[in-house]
Amino acid sequence: MNFWRRDSRCVLAVVYLIGLLCLGTASTEDIRVNRPGGGGQIYEPNSEKPLQRPWMDNHMAATLHELQAQDIEKEDFDFKTLKGKVVLISNVASHCGFTESHYQGFKELDERFGDKLVIMAFPCNQFGSQEPGTNAEIQKFAEGKGFPGVLMDKINVNGSGLQHPVFKFLKESSGDVSPIPWNFNKFLVRPDGTVHGRYRQDVDIMSLEKDIAALVHLASVQEEL
Repeated sequence: MNFWRRDSRCVLAVVYLIGLLCLGTASTEDIRVNRPGGGGQIYEPNSEKPLQRPWMDNHMAATLHELQAQDIEKEDFDFKTLKGKVVLISNVASHCGFTESHYQGFKELDERFGDKLVIMAFPCNQFGSQEPGTNAEIQKFAEGKGFPGVLMDKINVNGSGLQHPVFKFLKESSGDVSPIPWNFNKFLVRPDGTVHGRYRQDVDIMSLEKDIAALVHLASVQEEL
């Protein structure tokens, strides 16, 4: 009988120690306290310092649909209208070696996918000053090329405090936060507003057709659910 009592006490001691270890290693995400001005924030253990998270600090959107931007005519564009659509976004320039092939590719992709694909072009003059014109001049150029998508306001795509929130979101959500290296870097966005992939300027735009087709199929399946 004494043997069993002693053994039971050992088991209880082990369970107690395991409980202490679990408490000691509890995730800081589970530590919520009401502190003056805390507003229900999550705090680091034994600290008055709120737990810092990149998406809290930068107020990063979860999807493209939460963002805001202006079109080429300085009108607010409602990104919520993109819900359920596959979106191709590119920074563009009028005087670049990639201009002709990409504007032609934009037309061919539009002919292939129609209203199932939204193409958005953001003019940018950060690379070799190859998009120096005014918005009116850029719009006239794009219309002359038969651009079938949504032409946006001229922006910056790189630089701390300079890059537009749309490209900040695209880079972070793609998992590649490196600077945009040149004109005509492309991003594919899924119907739910999350980023599918990032493609360099030297990636043939028509090589994205397979990925776009897969995302368009995904959109159609989601519509049926």
